[in-house]
Amino acid sequence: MADTAAQPGVVPEPLRNYNFMVTVRLGTGASPMFFTEVTGIGVRVAPISYREAGSNQVVRSFTGQVTYPPVTLRYGLSPDRQLWDWLMSAASGQPHRSEVEIAVLDASGTREATAFVLHRAWPSEWIGAPLRSLGGEIAIDTLVLTYEGVERRG
Repeated sequence: MADTAAQPGVVPEPLRNYNFMVTVRLGTGASPMFFTEVTGIGVRVAPISYREAGSNQVVRSFTGQVTYPPVTLRYGLSPDRQLWDWLMSAASGQPHRSEVEIAVLDASGTREATAFVLHRAWPSEWIGAPLRSLGGEIAIDTLVLTYEGVERRG
């Protein structure tokens, strides 16, 4: 976290959305992977509404079920099979649940400013890159993760 956050009266500069790094803990190690986009990190706490006894006009609410929307990762297709093998573990009915860390870096891109950790994540969907014989773009695959909790560091 930026040092200015602890100083009274100093507003920290907002982080940029292009400085990030994703680390997936697969097997015995954890290696940063290169993704072009990460979307969907979130938490939803469902409200449960009820009316007070004796009052038909006052509606109260309290917290209900907590859910986590799927996170979508986009990455350039490569010969590396690590993500594919992870997906196939889920397709075989025995998903390897992993910790996935999404670190947002400072403006210089050299230091972690904050990070989100997806707990017990596993791939639930893969969409292959569109292939066009007349195209010149990088082939971008899409991997959708399901997870059971999120934590924010920093």
